[in-house]
Amino acid sequence: MNSMNEDTVRTLLADVASAPEPPSTISIEAARKTGRRRQRAARAIASVAVVAVAIGGALIGPHLRLAAAPATASGPSADARPAAQPGSAARVQPAAPAPTQFSPLELSANFGWLPSFWNENGANVEETPTFTVVNLTDGQTLKVSPRGWYPDPTLYASTRGSFPGAATDPKAPAVNGQPAYWDGNGIMWQYAPGAWAYLYGAGNVQGRSGRALDEEIASKVRFGQHQPLYTPFRLTHGLPAGWAVARTDSLVTNGRPLVWQLEAGPAAKPQALTIADDPQGGVCDLQPPQSTLTAGGIRWDYYYSTGPGADQSICALTRVDGRGYLTMYYYWRGHAQALNLASLVRSMTFLGSDPSGWATQPLS
Repeated sequence: MNSMNEDTVRTLLADVASAPEPPSTISIEAARKTGRRRQRAARAIASVAVVAVAIGGALIGPHLRLAAAPATASGPSADARPAAQPGSAARVQPAAPAPTQFSPLELSANFGWLPSFWNENGANVEETPTFTVVNLTDGQTLKVSPRGWYPDPTLYASTRGSFPGAATDPKAPAVNGQPAYWDGNGIMWQYAPGAWAYLYGAGNVQGRSGRALDEEIASKVRFGQHQPLYTPFRLTHGLPAGWAVARTDSLVTNGRPLVWQLEAGPAAKPQALTIADDPQGGVCDLQPPQSTLTAGGIRWDYYYSTGPGADQSICALTRVDGRGYLTMYYYWRGHAQALNLASLVRSMTFLGSDPSGWATQPLS
């Protein structure tokens, strides 16, 4: 479809504002709470509650602009560049072919265009080898899978194979020449051969104007970005050979995705280790700690157990670099000696409160 002019956007906004909001079937907060409950139950350790950060809404204006893209070492974010004028910018064509895996330490896709009243600042980002999600503070959600996978519309996960709804869901207008479908809550499209993306909650899919907004946003999503995520610490040693990052959770702040949770492990247990540095988290509340140690000028409570149900947890008793009460969990029954959190925390270098000096490759 052609890029919208200003009159079209004004009409669209009026229609969306007056139309009833479609029922939401997806909640990132509910998904996170469910995951945390399962994690706590499995590890039998009292954990710090993770709270999603809400950022104040932006002013609504009649003009259009590019969505904020995270800043990189080579250039500023999209907010610092001139706004695109309606109808003037060429559409971003999808990369071909799409990768078979994403890097959990990079933002692989993001919004390339949004109406002026939405932007990516404050967005929650989740990255795994087979899944990317960018969830804006107002509830608009972009989910992307690599080649050979498709994002599940109702879950925060990908499923191997091609999107099965292509056989039953109503067809949507092609997105950049690729097939697309409506599922009742959003638009699913094949952005490259064998690779799928899903946009939910952007427009009001019950009406024509809402669908037009979905189509416009979907057509300008950027893929293959390789934009680095920023981590407030670096591990100089301590992780066993063969371990890798399996998942990151980030919060886009001033154009940079800042990691607040990282999970790592071997192929047999890819999420054996969790490191959480949530600025909104509560104080360390391990009960009871088996020991207390000091590392990096920070006092830590250390919990560990032995036997077949062995697990470990360690957390800072003070805020680290003025941010959160960093907490680490290690849970891999039958492999209690594969990692020692007390040794791991001694290998950590904290990089200060300014994200410009944070690590993009935190594991040595």
